[in-house]
Amino acid sequence: MLDKIKQARKLEKSGRYRDAIKCYDEAARVDPTDAFVHVCKAVAYEKLDEMDKTIACFDEAIRIDPDFTLAHVCKGETYRKYGKNEEALACLDKIVGLEPDAETAWGFYKRGYVLYHLGRGEEAMANLDMVLDLDPNYKNAYFSKGVMFSDMYKMTKKPDMLREAIHCYDEAIRIDPNYDDALYNKGLLLERERMPEEAMVCFDEAIRIDPSKDAIHGEKGNILLDIGKYKQAIACFDEAIRLNQDNSSAMYNKSKAYYLLDMPEDAQYWLKKAYKLDPHLPDCECLLGMLKERIYFNRGLHDACKMDHDDACKMDHDDEHAK
Repeated sequence: MLDKIKQARKLEKSGRYRDAIKCYDEAARVDPTDAFVHVCKAVAYEKLDEMDKTIACFDEAIRIDPDFTLAHVCKGETYRKYGKNEEALACLDKIVGLEPDAETAWGFYKRGYVLYHLGRGEEAMANLDMVLDLDPNYKNAYFSKGVMFSDMYKMTKKPDMLREAIHCYDEAIRIDPNYDDALYNKGLLLERERMPEEAMVCFDEAIRIDPSKDAIHGEKGNILLDIGKYKQAIACFDEAIRLNQDNSSAMYNKSKAYYLLDMPEDAQYWLKKAYKLDPHLPDCECLLGMLKERIYFNRGLHDACKMDHDDACKMDHDDEHAK
């Protein structure tokens, strides 16, 4: 049976999921009491995006072994991935009261995630605390607590929520110094609190760990933009755009940097690209009107300048920039 499972996993690695499922079926016929085979088969069906068959395999594993934590957690995680949080919670509730095993901490972590997205924040936080009781070095539990405390701080502006969020991110980073997502989230929090130097340290370290994430380069550029280092900001936005050619926010902020450098033609070019990707970016139409005005003014075309200024005002009577 083990040979069949090994063969199935090799097939999965090469993307041959249907053939892998046949191997798992053969393994299940050899030992009909092995619940784990059905979990493996479920994972293969999930790769094929066949939810009903995935769930049916988990159900068969649970029928064989009702206390199989892995099957309950994986079934719940499948429902969560398909946006069915209530069904996910019903599955994850089954692990409460089971004898703790290697998957229990992961199960309570997923349960906390689902509870939080169902708006049950206190229960979610309690689940994450249970995870940390089971495994004090579960970095993702600290990370998720950091996210929850950050959200609570946004809503309440209570300083203790801010302190708790930073503490949780710091704990996650202590456990894994290369945890770039924790560094990024901590940097975002510090950036919002007008602590640019501390935020920059987080973003630089996150970039050192994984330089391929465009969002981090973009946020670093935003800090440099805010403190008046426009050319350095443009370099960061360039890298963000190189990594993701659809990063409209980086294009929009790059346009701002060029505007502040009194380079309206470059600003106009990047604002047009950003607007084409995302027409909902704030004040784009009015800003394009202002940039035309500045370009005409720099060229000495005062009549055209006045005409485009009037057009910009017509685009949005309520926009203070246009007025």
